[in-house]
Amino acid sequence: MNPTSAILGGLNRLAQNIIGKHDVVLNLLARVFSSSFVHTVPSLVFLFAVGIFLYDHNPQVNFLKRKWTKNLAKVIVCWFFVHVSLQVWLLFQQMVYILVRNYWQLPSHYVDTSAILWDFLWGVKHQPAEPWIPADFVYLCVTGACAVALLASVGRPRVVVKLLTTLATLGVNNLLRVTNNYLHRMKALLPHSLSQLGKPTPSFPTKLAYPLGRVPMKLAKKNYIQKLLSYVHHEHREFYDEVVKWPISDVQHEDDD
Repeated sequence: MNPTSAILGGLNRLAQNIIGKHDVVLNLLARVFSSSFVHTVPSLVFLFAVGIFLYDHNPQVNFLKRKWTKNLAKVIVCWFFVHVSLQVWLLFQQMVYILVRNYWQLPSHYVDTSAILWDFLWGVKHQPAEPWIPADFVYLCVTGACAVALLASVGRPRVVVKLLTTLATLGVNNLLRVTNNYLHRMKALLPHSLSQLGKPTPSFPTKLAYPLGRVPMKLAKKNYIQKLLSYVHHEHREFYDEVVKWPISDVQHEDDD
């Protein structure tokens, strides 16, 4: 199935659900949402971003004395930059298009756990079928978002850098928090599992010397994480799988009894 037929199939179903069967609207959508439209619009946004970048960073050719030679050299440099950047962008578009076309239409492996999403996207629950949302629309959203992000970074690069730094900091903090919760859960379940198996209960520190969310990852690994995981894996490997399976609520209820 070519990209045009995939887009028209999705738009046809959308039109039938919202406005019914109208040939005029479908013909208009067939002309607007074509395969060239999907590839052209993100490329136009990308070229606009490149134009803004060249306007803000005008290449200077100071070794030439005459004005017309300077202008000619500027045009050549700008054309070379646009040509190279456009080739890189088209290569990126091709890679994204291949990935989306290959992986978006694959049947889901989690039909039982995501039946609602499966039914919404594919129209059926237990049979592989074509997705209700076409792959070209997903490709357009991905490449369009990348082009808009590039345009925003060209306009205000400091804001984009600050946003990326903030997101990275939040990601690291969340990772440390999840690791801390996992270790506390493991510490609560391990004595119970040892008592059930007749093993001696190890002694762990009641609290960390430093809060795990405020200490660097290297220091946290050296002080607590590495010792705990090495102890569990090497000395108690036979019951480690059962430890992580037991819910912490059962341990609390049995301790209360």
